[in-house]
Amino acid sequence: MRVAVTGGRDAVDMVCTHGYRSPCRPEFGHEEDIRAIQAIYGTNDYPIVCNEDTYFTYVDGERTTADDGEVTMTSPTHTLNEVDELTQGVYIQRKFLNQLMAGYTGVNQFNAIDNHTVAYKRDYLRPGVVNYAAITWLMAHPKFVKRLTPATDSLWALEWKSDGDVMCTFWAMDGLHEVTVKGRDLRVYDTFANEIAAGDEVTFVAGVAPVYVKGAKAAIAKRAPTDRLPAVVLNEETPLAA
Repeated sequence: MRVAVTGGRDAVDMVCTHGYRSPCRPEFGHEEDIRAIQAIYGTNDYPIVCNEDTYFTYVDGERTTADDGEVTMTSPTHTLNEVDELTQGVYIQRKFLNQLMAGYTGVNQFNAIDNHTVAYKRDYLRPGVVNYAAITWLMAHPKFVKRLTPATDSLWALEWKSDGDVMCTFWAMDGLHEVTVKGRDLRVYDTFANEIAAGDEVTFVAGVAPVYVKGAKAAIAKRAPTDRLPAVVLNEETPLAA
């Protein structure tokens, strides 16, 4: 803010943010952040980078606050802003996708504190390590193209380009969705980059964890609510959450 006041908008070379919102879902607020930054610093061509962010997860047997006193009902071992480890990795992926869609130039994962990191110990790597590796392998340089479903739809479908390849991402804000996509030489990957389907017409179940469909001319042919489970199921999804 001081730079904008004393040097003017043209003095800004880069803006960096911290995007923490654990345990809330990653979908909302990023476009508002970009608009607020541009309202202060102008819309010149400067990078906006979320250089520190994560979803907090549990550290077994360790307090996650600064207070090292006795664990009591009002001073629990864990705070209320943490998610389970599987959700941490999935939400980090969705966070990256939403930030890049909103207009962030770059995104980052903060790994310096035990309940922040996806690499907890040398011999204890959380699932988020695979989520992180998967999204960077599937889309090394993602550029958002367009939504394939409205922002108010419970199924979020987005189209991306990365190094000449077309990738579509799917996940559900509510319920489970059976989705059929038609295109040319399509390949479908789960949130961990395991290939789960291939062909010119592919069908999969979209839940909380992103599904990636790579290939040209991909378009949603049909979709419907389903009781089938997706390849990766999180605690917040039924029936396993019951």
